[in-house]
Amino acid sequence: GWADGYRMKVTHWEIWNEPNIPSFWQPKSPNAADYLELVKLTGGIIREEIPDAKIGGCTSSSGLAEWGQAFFKLGGAKAIDFWCCHAYGRVPEAYRHSQAVARVDPKRSFVVAQRAVRKIIDENGGRHVEIWQGEAGYPSWFHKDHWLFLKGVCQHGWQSQANQAKWLLRRFLTDRRAGFARTSFYQAADISRLYSMATITRPHPAEHGVLNGWTYEPKMSYFALGHYNALFATARVDETVSVKVTPETDVDCPVQAVAFRTAAGALRFVYYVPTDYGETYVGKGYAARTDATLTVPAAVAPKAPVLVDLLRGGVYAVKGVEAGEKTVTYTSLPLVDYPLVLADRTQIVLK
Repeated sequence: GWADGYRMKVTHWEIWNEPNIPSFWQPKSPNAADYLELVKLTGGIIREEIPDAKIGGCTSSSGLAEWGQAFFKLGGAKAIDFWCCHAYGRVPEAYRHSQAVARVDPKRSFVVAQRAVRKIIDENGGRHVEIWQGEAGYPSWFHKDHWLFLKGVCQHGWQSQANQAKWLLRRFLTDRRAGFARTSFYQAADISRLYSMATITRPHPAEHGVLNGWTYEPKMSYFALGHYNALFATARVDETVSVKVTPETDVDCPVQAVAFRTAAGALRFVYYVPTDYGETYVGKGYAARTDATLTVPAAVAPKAPVLVDLLRGGVYAVKGVEAGEKTVTYTSLPLVDYPLVLADRTQIVLK
């Protein structure tokens, strides 16, 4: 049957793309009940052929608005094994509408918002449902009036490989903090042809790939992803380890600082300023500083401290160390708008 070619290759099946918005749900208006019917019908056929297949639902939102809540209140959790959210936006750490300008603050934290999503799904019979970040990205090249910006702001040809790579690093680390079972980046290579949706066709879509879609040459984001994987492939947030950073706030953004622990037990202390890269294109870029400090418990403090630049891949010795009775503070550290990692030299593999 049709499943023979997929049985040993595809284990997880996500049904439909962004069915909650008109761009991908036609001709009727998006409706959670209609979507649930599609999931039951399609998932049932797949499971008849592949009994151990995992079925997933999808939404364009990283939260659960009225449409998403309706899906689960109608019993959607019984029909799926995983739920894919799409986490676009200019600030990965903030939960907000894609075009709304907002700083990162506790009330709009992406990580906090995901706890609410988890709670709603669990309360509606979905404790078994994994939450995935199934699509999120940031272009290295924009067309005029890209939807990430308010109309009239984004200009044709805006481009920055560095901003895309920084955004990727922040997205992946934020997703880890949010507890997603899986995460992804849109996309492998730029679309080098027409891109058509239900209501619009783009002759030159925004360039989202980590590879150039015409030459297949790697972009900065390609290498940044490799650096991330080298340090965080098995890492999970360790909220039992206290990490304090100064300054606590820079350019109106609360500085992020968090500890991750790998499967082997190695600690990675991550910190950065979560700026809005959209401001870079209108003359408000972040200016790095070198007076930051990071304080961690003495019991887990790196004895041979190094700083890893996830964007460029460099590893640098840390000279400023102030040891206290219960804590160790590392001084004169750079503070930038993408993740830097403090770790022990003995736990970093250099190539």
